[in-house]
Amino acid sequence: MPRHVLCGLFVFAAGVPALGAPVVRLHLAVENGSLEALSRLDLDEAARSTPWEEGMWGWRVLDSAARPLARGGFPDPTIASYDAVDGSGALSGGTITLDSAHFLLKVNSPPGAAAVEIRDAARAIVGVVDLGTVPPAGGAEAAAWSVEEIWHSGPSGQRLDIVFVGDGYTAAESATHRAHAQAAVDYFAATPPYSSYMGFVNAWVVYVVSAESGADEPDANPAIFRNTALDASYNWGGTARCLYASSAKVTAAAACAPAVDEILVPVNHSRYGGCGGAFGVYAAGNSAALEVAIHEFGHSFTGLADEYDYGDGAVYSGPEFGAVNSTKYGRATLLSQQRKWWYWVGAPGFGIDVYEGSSYHQFGAYRPHANCKMRSLGPDFCAVCAENKIKGLYVLCPPIQGSSPSSNPTVPAGGSIALSVTMPSAPTLSASFSVDGVPQPGGELGDFTYVASRYPSGTHSVVATAADSTDRVKRDPTSLLSASRSWQVQSTGGLSISSIVPDHAPQRGGDRITISGLGLALATEVRFGTLDGLDLERRPDGTVAITTPPSGASGPVDVTVVTAGGTVSRSGGFTFDPTPVTLVYTGGSPRAGGFLAYEVTGPPNSIVALVIGTEEGSYVAKGIETCIAGPRSDDFEVAIHPLRDRLRTDATGVALLVVPLDDDQWRQRFVNVYATAAVKGPTGWRGSNCAIATVFP
Repeated sequence: MPRHVLCGLFVFAAGVPALGAPVVRLHLAVENGSLEALSRLDLDEAARSTPWEEGMWGWRVLDSAARPLARGGFPDPTIASYDAVDGSGALSGGTITLDSAHFLLKVNSPPGAAAVEIRDAARAIVGVVDLGTVPPAGGAEAAAWSVEEIWHSGPSGQRLDIVFVGDGYTAAESATHRAHAQAAVDYFAATPPYSSYMGFVNAWVVYVVSAESGADEPDANPAIFRNTALDASYNWGGTARCLYASSAKVTAAAACAPAVDEILVPVNHSRYGGCGGAFGVYAAGNSAALEVAIHEFGHSFTGLADEYDYGDGAVYSGPEFGAVNSTKYGRATLLSQQRKWWYWVGAPGFGIDVYEGSSYHQFGAYRPHANCKMRSLGPDFCAVCAENKIKGLYVLCPPIQGSSPSSNPTVPAGGSIALSVTMPSAPTLSASFSVDGVPQPGGELGDFTYVASRYPSGTHSVVATAADSTDRVKRDPTSLLSASRSWQVQSTGGLSISSIVPDHAPQRGGDRITISGLGLALATEVRFGTLDGLDLERRPDGTVAITTPPSGASGPVDVTVVTAGGTVSRSGGFTFDPTPVTLVYTGGSPRAGGFLAYEVTGPPNSIVALVIGTEEGSYVAKGIETCIAGPRSDDFEVAIHPLRDRLRTDATGVALLVVPLDDDQWRQRFVNVYATAAVKGPTGWRGSNCAIATVFP
């Protein structure tokens, strides 16, 4: 259900400073190069910041001795980008420099914070704000506009709160105002990467009411002027398609929302236009409105650059760009100096490289993709731009937003306790749990049940980790996409083996065994005698599954389970049964001059013999050792002799046998050939079944 608040009342209440708040939101204004702080709002939010990259503006929080406590970066608020689109979706445009720019800036406020220093892209100081003298937000700054939340995914302060502040909507056009804002939200929800991260987003509409519909068009003939609340106008800065609004009025109106991270200004007009700087503005009645909105939001949220050029031969020779998606460095320098998107170049399936032509210059400026939403309306964001957006979302929306219990628990014998972490919703964001460094099964949704009987008695470290595995983020040096929460759990359990099922299997190995008992959830190794078990699996019910290894000998062995909390054994807990010997005729060329092919299975690494004959049972009755020792006769033949052929089964207990049929005795015969194999183990020869083949003349 949409939530409605009255702007003036909300801001007045929220404007009361909170002692020790980790984040301060400042309403700042830059007027002709001078900085002024108009208000502050102390917020109880997780302290996170965007890295201060080359070409960006930056902030530093200082203590009373001017020592830095925290820092971060943000896009230049005095620059606004405008765009125009042709019939194919190709963009053209540029930037304007604003004489006056109001903006909202969130900075970390650690203990001892006394001032905030603002620097421009050249690292020159723009101004220093004394936090003790900045008035609280609210009062005269707020107008009594009504506010509605049209998209809710979680608590503000742990979400990207987008505020739609429309202009040119009369009191009778509030439904149109809402429809335009909702259409933009729905379009975000259908556009990657936002489509996967709408669980990180809240959206609000501040119903600013204008006396007249539309916007100023001073470049029209005759000029058109409308009485609107936010002074929206085309031809801002002398550029016809630059539709912008008063940053002072927009910022004050946006502050009516309970939370503000980004501002979009839909204007009730159908003429193409828009601009993106500290906030994005777009003509909501135009057919390209939604693509323009999301493109302009690319500028205002995380400061992406336009990637198009004019094809006019313009050569860029200035300093490095502040945006992550535009650079002055060619391919060789970008790779050798590890600049900008170097780690994406050549990644299969993404089309990322170094393409010349960006930021309105045909030469000397480079972009990461042949075509992207920051170059043309219509295509998706490229991987570099998508990565930038996802990281920007995680700056505001940490992977772990709450946990339970809040203190270290004690679990009695036979007891259990639920441990959990709260995460925003994203298809590639999941949780995992470990106990004493040993990964535990389950818990992907953030919930894990600690059962005392599955662990030895004592104190155990339980760690929950939330991490996003998206392939759209290739490098995360500040670990924005992962977080951990830990507990020290005191529990009473044990360490023992209660059952091994099944407790016997053939010595060839490869059988799956389940071991039950106490304290086995920390198992790291299982041994059968001196042999290591294979493919250990810790199951959600606290049991351990293991695959038996091949054994050269049959008989009982001890089973040992090694865990992070100790070692436990069961004497004679498992028996390796003698592996049965089987023989299969697999084909061949059953004629004189051809061959017969067989596969024998038995104990691994054991001697093999094969006897064939034309009378069923004659050689079997004599016994395999008699056949091997005795002379060749008409009714049987030692086809594979252990002394002559020295053939053995392999490590898996398999041997492939080939018997040539090159004797004249087979030329005139149409006969069944009976075969039996034998494998010599520690207890002597053991014979197989009989396999039948037919030899043709």
